[in-house]
Amino acid sequence: MMGIPTHTRLVGVVGMKGSGKTNLAEMFFEEGKCYFLRHLFFRDKIGKNMESGAKRDLLVQQFQKNLLKISNTEEKINSKLLLVLDDFSDKEDIICLFGDRGWITPGSKIVIVASDKSLVEGLVDDTYVVPGLNEKEGLACLSYHAFGDVITRYFLTRYSFLKTREIYKDIKNLTK
Repeated sequence: MMGIPTHTRLVGVVGMKGSGKTNLAEMFFEEGKCYFLRHLFFRDKIGKNMESGAKRDLLVQQFQKNLLKISNTEEKINSKLLLVLDDFSDKEDIICLFGDRGWITPGSKIVIVASDKSLVEGLVDDTYVVPGLNEKEGLACLSYHAFGDVITRYFLTRYSFLKTREIYKDIKNLTK
């Protein structure tokens, strides 16, 4: 899946809320982490209403703490990293986490999941836009959530699985 390449790849996964971006990133992470000594799925869980400076400081502290946990030996410190940044809503937060990028070992794979394409522009090598629902899929989704329709539930479950696998393959190809 990840192969032997020694170049670092940064990929943005963007799309509207509820489109399955996080599920795709989790699938990618779970399948790919066995190829990396260091792997981290880091979700921005800090309150969106917090002052940006204080939020950023707390975010960096948590990120560094998590990186230290997975980089606890000399071998791991110098090894490539699989990193997923999920649910970020401020480009400055992402830039702040990366710093000078000197800590990113060649061969690392980084995926940034966001709702807004502008958050990853200029930071990533490639951007994958998760497609929205067409009219039929949107109506089925509304019907399911509004009325709990069993037939619609079957359709959405089957559609979601098939569509997710298809999109996942596209994202995997971008990180090669």
